[in-house]
Order: sequence, then structure tokens, then C-alpha cells
Amino acid sequence: MTLTVTPGDANADSYADLVEIKAHWDSVGFDYTGYSDTQIEQAARRATAWLDGRYRRRFPGYRQYGRASRIPQALEWPRSWAEDVEGEAIPLDTIPPEVKDAQAEAARREVAGTTLSPDVTLGDTVTSESVGPISTEYAGIASVEGQRPILTVVDEILAPLFPSARNTKFVMRA
Repeated sequence: MTLTVTPGDANADSYADLVEIKAHWDSVGFDYTGYSDTQIEQAARRATAWLDGRYRRRFPGYRQYGRASRIPQALEWPRSWAEDVEGEAIPLDTIPPEVKDAQAEAARREVAGTTLSPDVTLGDTVTSESVGPISTEYAGIASVEGQRPILTVVDEILAPLFPSARNTKFVMRA
């Protein structure tokens, strides 16, 4: 099933289309010849869901067609009132190239077998420590965050979109 990439569409399921994803992969030297277009599209959808879930609170501005719209948009982009770190407005109904590249990087991990959003069963962990004749055991809870991969390349690609110190206001007392 072909990816739906129309910005603001209620049925959108990807930021980048198959051609854009493959172009990014070509630019970074990723050999995708062993993967079908269907596998790549499925990975792109999972990467989009992961990207939105992981970064929605950090994206600038507000969804262009939010929850109150007659037909709310499916994805986090496009956004109103969005600026990059240099203060330049990101045009409405536009998906920034950084978002498309970040999605392509996440999809690359997905198609190659890294699950970005793994199912995790939280269980109690028991740790014992001994110092000389004294020993103790204590229980802790495993965390979901400790089970997710961290894609620093995605953080670096998206960094130009995140609020910067230029927007910070300092208050000094006399």
C-alpha cells in the first residue's frame, strides 16, 4: 500500500515518500537492495509513529490542523507558529527536510531489524549487594526507556528545529 504523504491529511501515514527515503539512504550509503518496497513502506510507517511519539513535545509550534479542526491531521507536521533555531518561520503546510531525513534514518533501523518501539514486559528486578558479612537484597522496577534504542543521529538531524537558548529570557535582580 502506497504511503500517504500529503501534509495535514487526516490519512497521512508518512512524512517522506518512497523516493525521498531511498534518496536519503543513497546519500548515506545504505544498501537497501535486499528489501522490497513494501518492507520499506512498512518501516517508514513505524518510523513515523515513533518519530511523532518521541519528539512531539519538542517540535516547535502547534499542529496546523489540530484536534479541534473539522478534519484533524493524522501526524505532528505541518505546524503553525513553527520556527527553526535561527528564528526563521517554517512555512505552513510544509514538512521540513529535517523531519523527512530523521524519518528515513529511523526507517533504516526498522527495516534492518531494530525495533524502535519494542514491547516490554516490566518485571521486578532483584539486586543483592554484600559488604563483608552484611548483605541486602532490594527490588527495583525495570524501565521502558531503558529498553528503547537511542538514535543520536535523529537527534542531531532534528536539532535545528528545536527551541534554542536564543528564546531564553534572563531575569536579574539588582
